[in-house]
Amino acid sequence: FGDILLADDTTSVIRRLAPVPQGVAALSVSPAGIHVTATQTAVNSGFSIAFRGAGSLTWSAVTSVSNPNGGSWLSFNKTGYPFTSSGSGPSFVGLRFDPTGLPAGTYNGSVTITAPNSVPETIVIPVTLIVR
Repeated sequence: FGDILLADDTTSVIRRLAPVPQGVAALSVSPAGIHVTATQTAVNSGFSIAFRGAGSLTWSAVTSVSNPNGGSWLSFNKTGYPFTSSGSGPSFVGLRFDPTGLPAGTYNGSVTITAPNSVPETIVIPVTLIVR
């Protein structure tokens, strides 16, 4: 058998599908990418983490900002949604996009979710903030 690839027209992401071994949980997130437009007011968004298959798994998440390097416009939401960057089992994770002090433009970052002993063990969600 060869690789099975799945292309997402909306986010231009191509994923390699892999079979999930018996007794192992499959990790998934939704949406696969987050795009937010803001002026100078913070915007809340988020994503869902799900597991299918056997076992109850723990997960952790970290945010990363590509530009500006070391920027702090992306964080886990401490208001409006549950503040969480780790958990066990299915969850909703709130994000805060804060454009305060950023000039108009497009900013990129990501959220990396890691769940040891799942398939896959890591998923990266690309995020984009457009400041108008």
